[in-house]
Amino acid sequence: MNIRLCIGKTRERRAKALSFRLVALALAMTALSGCSIAMEANRPTPVDLSQFQPGDTRDSVIQKVGAPLTVNSEANGASCDYYNLYTHGYGEAGKAGVALLEGAADAFTLGAAEVLLTPAEIVTKNETHPVTFCYRDGKLAQINENDQEIASSGSSAPSQTAQTAASETAGSKSTPPVASTAKPSTAPSDLTSTETTE
Repeated sequence: MNIRLCIGKTRERRAKALSFRLVALALAMTALSGCSIAMEANRPTPVDLSQFQPGDTRDSVIQKVGAPLTVNSEANGASCDYYNLYTHGYGEAGKAGVALLEGAADAFTLGAAEVLLTPAEIVTKNETHPVTFCYRDGKLAQINENDQEIASSGSSAPSQTAQTAASETAGSKSTPPVASTAKPSTAPSDLTSTETTE
């Protein structure tokens, strides 16, 4: 009788331990579940630089992207605002779609999908890029991202890299060999034409 009682209590303890483990696992999955969804929902929406056109006022740009990190006045009278902006990635509709799919994966796997989804969210996190808005007379003249010109008006304020390239190009245009090679190429054709007419 004692043996049966002992076996029964052992089975009962094992069942309680197993149910405790299952409850702990379910709580852990519930805690993890939704982590990737929250990360996706809080992902910064990128700024669409194509919405800015040369001629826009500085105030209208600041309303859309906020105050610049720094402002620099250049010698040619231009003023440049410097930002670090999220410019790559998908917008609100894309974020909602991804969050919906992550929620479905969480529901289908009882939260186990978070083991893959949360690290994926961390790896694909948006990064900021340096963006410069240059103005002349209070109007947008040039936009640069990562030192690449995005938009420019005819009277834009050149960045330092553009100024350096322009000075190098101007120096190479003033070299005399270009003019000297053009004249000899025309001289032989004149000689041959006079020889054939004679």
